Amino acid sequence: MNRKLITVICSIVTYLTGSSFHTAYAKDTLIMKGNKSYEGTFQEYKNDRFHFQPGNGKTVRELRTFAEKLTIDPPSLVTVTPKGKKKIEDLKLKGYEKSNFIFDRNGEEISMPGMHITSIEMGLDFARSANGADQGTEEGAGNKPMIIDLNELSAWM
Repeated sequence: MNRKLITVICSIVTYLTGSSFHTAYAKDTLIMKGNKSYEGTFQEYKNDRFHFQPGNGKTVRELRTFAEKLTIDPPSLVTVTPKGKKKIEDLKLKGYEKSNFIFDRNGEEISMPGMHITSIEMGLDFARSANGADQGTEEGAGNKPMIIDLNELSAWM
């Protein structure tokens, strides 16, 4: 394999594994009944509970019946398992409101009742990390897009 290509691949892998993908840059909000809310990262929905990691704390697991609204910013690729049906993998989760999850499929908004969904798993979505990289978050502050000049690359073997 070409040495420059190997170096480029290694550089990209190092860059990506050095950042904490969507947990550092997602700006999700979970609003519960009773004026309790969290800002941080939505992790998953499972067993009728939202798994949400606030920006400065441990993961909380809140029952869906006590949730008023979930906003996913930016919307994220997910795998959805409806009760008694096969997994659906081509959806972007936008949020949850009025007992329904809101998804986007190729520009079309789709709503599914929360009580009909067994689980929602987050996919690997580089847009969630790239979108907030320059927003000054503690972990993302100062991160800039990686630029690779192929003319300057060299590898030693």
